[in-house]
Amino acid sequence: MAGGDVLAVDAVACAAIGLAADHIEYLRMAQEAGIGTIDLEQIEICGDSLAEVQVHLRTAPTASKAFSALFPEVTIIDGNACSGCSGSLYLSLKTAKEQGLLDRIPDLKLVVGAGIAEVPAGEHILCLGNCTKPLSAAHHLPGCPFISIEFCDLLRTTS
Repeated sequence: MAGGDVLAVDAVACAAIGLAADHIEYLRMAQEAGIGTIDLEQIEICGDSLAEVQVHLRTAPTASKAFSALFPEVTIIDGNACSGCSGSLYLSLKTAKEQGLLDRIPDLKLVVGAGIAEVPAGEHILCLGNCTKPLSAAHHLPGCPFISIEFCDLLRTTS
């Protein structure tokens, strides 16, 4: 795809994969700033029509859904964790699983991300990262992001 208006090109590309350009914040903001247009009604499309090239893409699962599928031994309560804590969580769970640590604590719930208002009910709750410190859980692993080795050490010493 090519064009003289970069926003128009992005809007057409979005439409080609089944996304609405006005649902993408930075494209909306750029249009509001007068950089170009994302209104398909105002864009001249040359060559193949959108109907001819349109492909609907599936979105990837959230990190917490993917982690839940990979690590069913734990329950993950995700308050929109940043990429740092998401990466640390994956490495921690992978390492803990390889070391046989995930089966040691029944009903383990891991809380990660700043979007959690209160600690969920349960006996075995572990709040991960600095964002969860205000939750005042019995077990909190600080860090930004938290450290995988410390996560595994905590699992080893908790029963």
